[in-house]
Amino acid sequence: MEVIDGQHAFGVQLSRTRSVVCLDAECIWQSLISVHRGTSETSRIVARVEKVTEQIVQTCQRLVPVILVVKEDDLGCVPFKELRDNFVRREVQVLVVASDTRESTCEYFFNQGCAGVIRKDAGVAVLRSSLDALGRGELWLPRRVLSKLALDAIPNSGIRRLTPREESIYQLMATGYSNQQIADTLFISRETVRWHVRSINSKFGSAGVSFRSKPSQTEPTTPPESAGT
Repeated sequence: MEVIDGQHAFGVQLSRTRSVVCLDAECIWQSLISVHRGTSETSRIVARVEKVTEQIVQTCQRLVPVILVVKEDDLGCVPFKELRDNFVRREVQVLVVASDTRESTCEYFFNQGCAGVIRKDAGVAVLRSSLDALGRGELWLPRRVLSKLALDAIPNSGIRRLTPREESIYQLMATGYSNQQIADTLFISRETVRWHVRSINSKFGSAGVSFRSKPSQTEPTTPPESAGT
């Protein structure tokens, strides 16, 4: 196993900083070296292991929490069952480097157990951003895929009761937008967004589903004048 560990060695607790492990792929390894050199997070351990189930699991156990970076051609070498059996959910997240990042392909990778997908020609900046996002416990998938996954998780009876404006707001909520970001995107006021969020939560609550946008704030009980936008 080849390791870049900055100023830290194995066995040191990495406070909330995910280690990064890649299967034996030179192109990914060189990109990870570039990311490591360009970040201030010197406590992040970067390691490369062979495509052997026992080595992958043992390395993840030593460095958990871990982001496992793998080429799509090597995805079959990832021991998803063993990782699920040995780790709490999200302790090990898989990032796929793929040539095809169409929505259907990304959804397939997600259903396989992957948390993110990037193009193989995405560059170091995108790789760094995707690692940072997964390190925060987020998904790194196209926005349309995230919206579809979120909408599929809600009962159809609840979705049908949403107005067109509420559906637009809900899809942005599902991708992690704040109230202000939603307002800026849809060219409406933040108070209007907050009122619609209250309505959405009320409708989903009646269907036994709880959904909250961020940040959590007190919303008006009646729509503002701009609510008709």
